[in-house]
Amino acid sequence: MAYWIEGDYFDACSCTVSCPCIFLNPATEDFCDNFFAWHISHGEMDRVDLAGLNVAMAVHSPKQMQDGNWKVVLYLDERANPEQADALQAIFGGQAGGHFASLAPLVGEVAGVIATSIVFDKTDGARRIEVRDALEMRVEELGDETGEEAMVFTDAPFMAVPQGLRQARSEMVRYRGVWNFETSGRNAFINEFRYEA
Repeated sequence: MAYWIEGDYFDACSCTVSCPCIFLNPATEDFCDNFFAWHISHGEMDRVDLAGLNVAMAVHSPKQMQDGNWKVVLYLDERANPEQADALQAIFGGQAGGHFASLAPLVGEVAGVIATSIVFDKTDGARRIEVRDALEMRVEELGDETGEEAMVFTDAPFMAVPQGLRQARSEMVRYRGVWNFETSGRNAFINEFRYEA
């Protein structure tokens, strides 16, 4: 299975700013609830076009993420046809290789793979996603007082996006899916992404 996809990404988690998990350090709480969002602007797998589709993921992990035993729920865009849905599940589930294959051994339970409405919005430094009956999340990129761009992490060993992460902060995270979680003013990251295998 050969694929490449690229587009816009953001996440938000239960850690204070900035999340230590990307540097292999323990979370700032007794767990890490992390919510991920992708909008695929271009890409395909085995000539199945994936452009325009959205994906979200909810992860509950122990304080030290590298200990594994993650509980994961994958949300796939309901607009995907069966071939596209299979491709998205293979990519983000790690079966298609690449970046997600390296994370798959950390998953202890896949609590659901759910096709649903996913709305992804990008406006300047802000990102928003709504997953029907499950997740609403808004984040804002952080700059400094001089108007400079946000801090960018490019060499952290445990990033969801190999191209780097720009520091952001959650305005609101509300999850009412397989478990319940709500927060604001906590860590978030945004960036463009490209995955391939």
